[in-house]
Amino acid sequence: MDINKWWEWYHHIRTRTKFNPMNIEQINKISLTELLSEFGCMPVKKRRNTVYFNSPFYNDNKNSFEVDIVKNVWHDRGLNKGGDVISFGRIWHKSNNVEKVIDEFEKYEHLIIGHELSVKPIPKHDADEMIINSCNRLSNHALLSYLRSRGIDINEAKIFAKEIIYRIEEKNYVALAFKTIYGGYLLHNPYFKGFLGKDGLSILHHETIGVQDTCCIFETYMDFLSYKTLESNGHKLMDTPVPCDYILLHSADYLHNCLQRLVSYKEIHLYLHHSLSGHTMKDTIYGLYKDKTIDESFRYIDDISLTKYLQYRR
Repeated sequence: MDINKWWEWYHHIRTRTKFNPMNIEQINKISLTELLSEFGCMPVKKRRNTVYFNSPFYNDNKNSFEVDIVKNVWHDRGLNKGGDVISFGRIWHKSNNVEKVIDEFEKYEHLIIGHELSVKPIPKHDADEMIINSCNRLSNHALLSYLRSRGIDINEAKIFAKEIIYRIEEKNYVALAFKTIYGGYLLHNPYFKGFLGKDGLSILHHETIGVQDTCCIFETYMDFLSYKTLESNGHKLMDTPVPCDYILLHSADYLHNCLQRLVSYKEIHLYLHHSLSGHTMKDTIYGLYKDKTIDESFRYIDDISLTKYLQYRR
C-alpha cells in the first residue's frame, strides 16, 4: 500500500470511527522517537538520554536532529530550532495552526508515553538511575487495573508480563516489564516507557529450549496481549497455528535484531500496524522471506493496530 492510498484509508476510517479529541497536553506526550519512526526516520545513534537522527526537515547527513527521550523534546542544530511535539508538528506540516497539528497527530494516540496507565504519580527519570529490587509475577492492583481498562485478559497478562519494582534515590516504583533478548527489560509506567539495561526486542518462546516452526511478530507488547486476549476469547480471526514463538519488536528500531533470527522459522505471521512504519517493516520482511511470510493485518483492516481493534470491539 503506497502512502497516498494509506492516507485515503486513514481518512475513510476517521469518518466511520468515533475518536475522542485530543488536546495539546496529550499530543505533547506522544513519543517523538516513535513518531519519527512512523515517518520513516530511523535513529542514527544514541548517547544516554539523547537519540540522534538525520533531520526530517531537510537533506541531512550530520545527525543534526536530537531527541531527549526523558523530556520528550527535540532540537535541530541546522535550523537552530526545537521544542515539544506541537512545535515539531508546526514545522512538519508547515502550519502554525495548532488545531491542524492536533487533528493530524490524533491517529498517533497509541504512541503516547505511558498512555493512560494510572498509578501514583512519580517524577520523570531515566534508566541510568534505576536499580532493580525485584522481578515478580504480575500482581500490582494499579497495573492490573490499567490492563483491564484496555480490555486485556488478566490471566494472559500474568503469563507473559512481569512486574518489576525498582529504586531511584531510595524510593521504590513499579512497572510492567518484558525481558529483552539481551537481558534488559522494557518497562512501562506513567512517567517512564523505555528500557532498563540492554534494549532490544523480546522473544517469548513456546518452549524453554529451541524454537518452533512458526512465529508471530508484533510491534508492541500491548498488541501481543490484545492478540492473546482475543485468542483466549475464542475469536475466530485469531487462528494462527500453535505451538509458536512470539516476537515483540517494541519499536521499529529493533527490526534488524529480528531479521536473521527469522531464518529458523518455516512460517512468519505479521501483526503489524497499518502505518508507514508498519508497512515498511512488512516490506522488509517480505523482501527476505516472501515464501514463508503471512500478513495477518487484514484481520483488523479497519483499525490501525490489534490494540485498537480490541478496544473498539470489547
